[in-house]
Amino acid sequence: MTSYSDEEFLQLAIERNFITQQNAQEAQKLQSQMAEKKEIGDILLENKWIQESQYNVVKIFLRYRTRKLPQAGPMERKWEMEKEHELAQKALKEGLISTEKLIECVFKQKEMACQGKNISLSTIMVERGYILPADLEYLEKGGSAATGQYPVQPQEKSLSDNPINSQFHFLAPILVGLSEPCKSKVFPLNKRENFIGRARGANIHIEHSSVSRIHCKLHYIEAQGWEIIDMMSTHGIFVNGNKIKKHLLRNRDKIQLGEVFLEIRGI
Repeated sequence: MTSYSDEEFLQLAIERNFITQQNAQEAQKLQSQMAEKKEIGDILLENKWIQESQYNVVKIFLRYRTRKLPQAGPMERKWEMEKEHELAQKALKEGLISTEKLIECVFKQKEMACQGKNISLSTIMVERGYILPADLEYLEKGGSAATGQYPVQPQEKSLSDNPINSQFHFLAPILVGLSEPCKSKVFPLNKRENFIGRARGANIHIEHSSVSRIHCKLHYIEAQGWEIIDMMSTHGIFVNGNKIKKHLLRNRDKIQLGEVFLEIRGI
């Protein structure tokens, strides 16, 4: 018995551009003609309107989204966090995900939390293709070779595999440190999303007590440019002396994170 409805499956599959509205309507029509009702996802899969990998992503997403209640109390939240931490450690131990990619997923989870979206770390790892749905099931069963199931090692992809990322790598704007502890240091923005913070796994690591672990994000918006977003930092963000929550940057803008000053160049 699934914990989500056919309508939720269709809505998410359409939002992710896995299927079209026409696919959804045709699947619903077939379902209504069946003597024994099938899940809408299975109908889409059987008719090849959705790929198996996409089908698995939707199922995993819905499964974990429904597991966590938005109004859960402190004890329930603590239990969920401990369970997520345990699963993440197993994924690292089994070699299913690198430390860098796991930290990237943690940052993404924090970003979504800032937007009021309560998404599990497991879901993000699967959606980004860092672990497979089969790997997740393996980990939930204990992550031990004694189960007779062995995980599939994800294939590493370099930054240059993506032509867009290659362009960022060579033509990236830069952040220049104007104050300690990063005075005169240069940080290239060679990814679409660049997290800045005190956390060791941040794309731009700044070791200063006034900088939050995940202080902000700089990301590229097609046809608009580079935007900076506050990630619920303790001391906030100032651009050219003005406090902001999010702001579209211009060349030579001065950025203040706590007591640390940076300047963006090359936009």
